[in-house]
Parts: sequence; C-alpha cells; structure tokens
Amino acid sequence: MPIGVQVDFPGGREQEYDAIRRRMADRGDALPEGLILHVSGPTEHGWRVLAVWESREAFDAFASGPLRALSQEVGAIGTAARPIVTEFPVHDVLTP
Repeated sequence: MPIGVQVDFPGGREQEYDAIRRRMADRGDALPEGLILHVSGPTEHGWRVLAVWESREAFDAFASGPLRALSQEVGAIGTAARPIVTEFPVHDVLTP
C-alpha cells in the first residue's frame, strides 16, 4: 500500500540536498527502488521533501541505507536538528 512521507529538515539547505542528489546519480541510485514521486524545496525553517513510496518498507530501506550513508558523507541535511518525518496514507496519485 502506498504511503506519503513529508520530511522536514530544520536548518537544511539546498546545497546539501543537491550534493546528496548528485552522489545518488553518480552511484546509479537516482531513483531509489520503491519511489513513486519526489518533490523538494525550501521552507521558512530549512528544507522539505515530499515523497510517495510503494510501501513503508521501501521508504525505511532507503532512509536507513543509502540516504543515511550519503547524508553522512555530505554532512547531514539540517545538522541543527533531526529530520521530522510525517507519514500519511495515499488515496490516489495523479500524473500527466
């Protein structure tokens, strides 16, 4: 069952996000397994990622594996505070 995940990175910056995305692309992980939709952008307090995943297990596998390792290499997004993760059920996904 698909899930939506909102991750807020207090103090996160575009430069850190872009560095992680470049490293993912370099490693061939540009689109992690189980990812359906991903958008990101700045907020008043840092950086936000909204994503739809095929399952909670797919999100957890990515977050605890490749993302964690890359974040440590680059310097964690929002080093001032831990990310705030909000999960929500997905009823529908519309794409063009």
